[in-house]
Amino acid sequence: MNEKQYAWYFDNLSASSEPCNSIDECLKEARQENNGEYEKVFIGTVEYIEGKIDVDVLIENIQDDVYRDTEDNIEDYLEDVTYEEKEELNLLLNEVFDKWKKKNQYELDFYFVKDAKAYNL
Repeated sequence: MNEKQYAWYFDNLSASSEPCNSIDECLKEARQENNGEYEKVFIGTVEYIEGKIDVDVLIENIQDDVYRDTEDNIEDYLEDVTYEEKEELNLLLNEVFDKWKKKNQYELDFYFVKDAKAYNL
């Protein structure tokens, strides 16, 4: 999914096509699918949804668990984590999560069509 891909749709009510490798490929498919109902097709770039671990949410959940589970109600646990430390954790956790998704075939193949432009059919 590293190469730039494109998808097309006729209007906001129609589903987008499967990803294509070029705008010309999108136009060709749309012209074949059009039964004369549409004068234009919208073509944009494909942006896949990745599904990542949100480190801020994870830390907040851990803090909530510690607060709830300790007799002393430790309120400041992980309060001093720096931006750099969060970034380090983010990279490490998402690297492992990506490997796990791939190994167990949980990779998302959903996408949005971004920056669509109208083309005449």
